[in-house]
Amino acid sequence: PATSTFFTVTDPCDVNNIKQDPNRVANCAAAGIPVGFESKTNASIDGTSSGNPNLEAEEAKSWTAGVVLQPRWIPGFSFTADYYDIRIDNAIASISAQNIINNCYDANGGLDAGYCSLFTRGADGNINFVETTYINAAALETTGWDFQVAYTKSLDELAMDHPTMFGGLRGRVTANLTANHLTKLNFFEFQDRPDQVNVNKGEIGSPEWSFQSRVNYSNGPLSVSWEARFQDEVARFDVTPKAGINPEENVYPAYVRAQFYHDFTVRYTFEDAPYARGLEVFGGVKNAFNNTMPYGLSGNGASSIYDLYGRQFFGGIRARF
Repeated sequence: PATSTFFTVTDPCDVNNIKQDPNRVANCAAAGIPVGFESKTNASIDGTSSGNPNLEAEEAKSWTAGVVLQPRWIPGFSFTADYYDIRIDNAIASISAQNIINNCYDANGGLDAGYCSLFTRGADGNINFVETTYINAAALETTGWDFQVAYTKSLDELAMDHPTMFGGLRGRVTANLTANHLTKLNFFEFQDRPDQVNVNKGEIGSPEWSFQSRVNYSNGPLSVSWEARFQDEVARFDVTPKAGINPEENVYPAYVRAQFYHDFTVRYTFEDAPYARGLEVFGGVKNAFNNTMPYGLSGNGASSIYDLYGRQFFGGIRARF
C-alpha cells in the first residue's frame, strides 16, 4: 500500500539545470515550461511510496557452456569449468523521485509519459507531488567463469603401493576447490539508457577472483579439516569510468587488499566406547592467522563478507541417542 512521505528533488527544467541533458530543452518546452523558468521546488515535496500490482516478470537470457575432465591416469580427480553469460531485462527496481522527474524530460524523441505521469506540478509550475513505485525498468548483465577441482585419495592404497614410504598412513584425503572469475557485472538502472551503466566488477561484494577450498583427512573416528576463503582486492569507490573524474581520490584507503582466511577443525567420534557410542568431540580455530577487518569497513555491511572478530577458537560436544 501507498505510504505518505517527503522528497528532496531539483527541477530539471530550472534554468540552471535545463542544459545538463541534450533532450531537456525541447521536452520542457513541450511540457509547457516557459523559457528561463526558475523553480521554487524545495526539500518538502509531498509524495507517496508504494508497490506496483502491474509489474511484469523479469526476463533473463542465459548462455552457459562447460567442460568436465576426469583423467584416467589420476583416479579420483576431476576438473570442471563453466562459462556463463546472463542478461536480465525488465528487472524490477525502485526508482527514486529525482530519477522519475529526470527521466520524464531526458527521454529521446519526446516526453516519457510513463515517468511524467508519476509527478504533478502546481499552478505556479513547481513540482508539488511525486509518486515512487517499483517498475520494470532496469537491466543487468554479467559474464564469468566457475571452476571446481575435486580430488579424493585412499591412503591405504598408497601404503600398499609404497610400504616403505607410506606404510604407517591410513585413512582418506579429500580436497575440493570452487572458484569464480568475474569478467563483467554491469547494472543499468534504466534499460533504455545503455549509456548510463553502473560497473560493479571490482567493487566490494563483486571481486574479480574469489574461491573457497576444503581439505579433509579422515581415519576412522578422527577427522581433520582445513578450509580457506579468498577475496580478491576490491575498490571502496564506484569504479564506473567517468570522464575527467578520478573517484579513488575521494576515499581513503581506496582499495581493500586481498583477504585470505584459514579455518581448522578437528573432530573425534567415539564409535566403540560402551558408554559413549556416538559421542563427538570437536574443536578448532577460525581465521587462524588473525586477519582482521580491513580499515574503514566496519558498520557498512562488509562484515558479511570479511571477518569481523579476528581469530576465534571454538569447541563442543555432540551426542546422538
